[in-house]
Amino acid sequence: MLQALYDGKIEAFRKQFLKLHPYDRAKFYVEQSPEVRKRMYEYLSPAEMAEIFDHLDIEEDESLALH
Repeated sequence: MLQALYDGKIEAFRKQFLKLHPYDRAKFYVEQSPEVRKRMYEYLSPAEMAEIFDHLDIEEDESLALH
């Protein structure tokens, strides 16, 4: 999945990523570098990104560090 993200294979990444449980999507997101997170913003819809943030267990002020 990560390789598809690095290679710019949007559909392959989306297919693999969206098969994950929402909690696992959030976990994957927080483990990535800012560069990878930016690419995820480009590949996923706003609703899909919102679902990731819904599953993050963070304080409000910590959320700024995730962007």
